[in-house]
Order: sequence, then C-alpha cells, then structure tokens
Amino acid sequence: DRGGVEGAWALCEEGAWQLVVLLQDGALLSLTPRGNLMFLREEGLADIALVQMVAVGQQEQLAPQQHETVAALLDPSRLLQSFVTRIRRHISQLQGLLLAVTDFRLSGKTEAGMGADRFGLRKVVVVATGRGKLYGLDSSSGAVLWQARVEGRPSALHLQRDGRTDSEAALASLVYRHARSTHFVLSFNPITGLVLNNMAVSLDLSQALLLPEFPDSSLRPLLLVGKDSSAQLLPPSAAAQISLLPRLFVVTEQAGHGLTGNLVTVAGDGVTVSLTPVWSLETPGTRVLHVRTRQQDEKVHSAGRVLEDRSVLFKYMNPNLALVLAEGQDSADRKSVV
Repeated sequence: DRGGVEGAWALCEEGAWQLVVLLQDGALLSLTPRGNLMFLREEGLADIALVQMVAVGQQEQLAPQQHETVAALLDPSRLLQSFVTRIRRHISQLQGLLLAVTDFRLSGKTEAGMGADRFGLRKVVVVATGRGKLYGLDSSSGAVLWQARVEGRPSALHLQRDGRTDSEAALASLVYRHARSTHFVLSFNPITGLVLNNMAVSLDLSQALLLPEFPDSSLRPLLLVGKDSSAQLLPPSAAAQISLLPRLFVVTEQAGHGLTGNLVTVAGDGVTVSLTPVWSLETPGTRVLHVRTRQQDEKVHSAGRVLEDRSVLFKYMNPNLALVLAEGQDSADRKSVV
C-alpha cells in the first residue's frame, strides 16, 4: 500500500544507527537496527488532490412514536425482546469500558472503526493525493481510519452512495490513469476502505460525470466520456433508467478549439449509451484549456441587479452550459476567458 522506496537516509554514531526511508506515497518511515518502527509520518497528505465528505449514518435509529394499546405493550414476546435488547446493550457498553481500561484509554474509542455521533455531524473525509494514495480520515479527530494506494494519478473522485442507507453499503469511485496503461475505475467502500473492484476502462477518458440518483435506487451511476465522444455507463444496468431522468447534456471539447453539446441517449437494446450532438461552438484563435460540466441535479440560480430607474436586471444561466477556460493564441493577449 505504500509502494517502493524513493529515498533513504542513515545515521550511524557510536555503534547505533537510525534509518529514515521515503516511500512512494510520501510517507517517512524510521526504523531501528532491529527493524522496529520508531515513527511514521503521513507526508503524502501534503499533496491532496481530491476530497469527499461521506456521511456515516446512525447506528441506532430512533423509531417513530406510535400509539399502541396496552395489550400490545404487555405482549410477552415483545417484553422478552426488549429485555434481551437492553441486556445486550449493557454488555456492549461494559465490553467497551473494559477495552478502554485495558488499553489505558478512558475515551472508549477504538481505531478499528467509526460510528456516527448523535446528530450525524461526524463524517469520513476521503482524500486522494497526487501520489495515488487514498486516505479515510475521521472528521472529529483527524485520525487515519484506513488507507489504500493506486498506481497512477487520480483524476476524479465521486461518492455514489453514502452510509445513511440501511440496505446497502456506501460506495465511492476513484478514476485514475495508470502509470503504464489506460484509465482505471476503483470502486471502494469510503467508510471502511474495502476495495470492491478495480476495473480498466477501454476509453481514452475525457470526463467522468456523476449522474443524479434514480427514483428507485440510492446509487448514483457514473458516466464515462471519451475524447472521441464515446460514452460508457457504470453500472451498465443503469442505462435502462436514463429515461426516468430529465434530459442529460454533456459538453465535450472539439479538436482543442471548439465545444459540442451532446444529448445522452440510450440505444434500442436498453444498454448502450451514446452522445448525440445538439449544438456546436467554434472558437477560432483560442485554445480550450479545461471543460467542467456542472452536476446534473444542481440547482441553477439567477443574479439580479437594481438599475437607476428602479428596475431589476436579471441574468439567467443556462443549466446546460459548462465552465470553459480558453486563452488566445496571441502571446500579447493571453487572457483567460470564462
């Protein structure tokens, strides 16, 4: 998970020596002559590239209050279930106290996992660094909960499902380009760090977009867009539900000096996804530097300004447009255009 050794420094004085090793993920590791670990510093966190905040969810949900009869409350099976639940809770609390005392810590917290707080403010901060390292950090203490590493530089980090669903586990995806091959999509649980899949993508990726949540599912699919305007949906089974959403548009770059607006369409087989050009914009004399499409379910607001005659001038934003950065070819006029 830390890669190979990039550098090493040794100090030998009066028969004792100390070794400090720099690893590929940016960590500094200090070893003793017996091979024991003296200290470990996560210097790779200084190269943060992408961040996502993941809600953990409540371990004990408060049940809604219901008006029940006295006979239902005094039901023997229900009373026995309540008694067993209360005893189990006391045993769990006693076990946590014993673990805290034996570990000489009075806080009762363990490093194995992370539970939600009472108000749901505690989060798992998922961090992807430029060195291809993934960290899961506790938002309350900053402690490293889990870590993983990929052989490449991350380009996109999307949260497809958080931990507030009871039926399915949380899911996140990291899109990165492998150091010696094509793009990959790493699917993992952002709360536990468990890697579920590491799939190679056949497209030369240009964008990785997060689609809105479908009405009958808590999963938000990923739309992968290639530089040749090809598209791929993850998971592929979500293509059948594209028709349930409003029309989806994707802005792509055209030969470095133009833009094309594409409508996301599904073929007759209900699985194949393609991009149908709707409009195009030529920008001669400029070069497109970056295209970033907004979130498909993002709310678009208007800006208003009161004029001298007391009238209000509104400027509306087209929700199908994207943020475009371009520059002129003339070196004397290299102004960024948004």
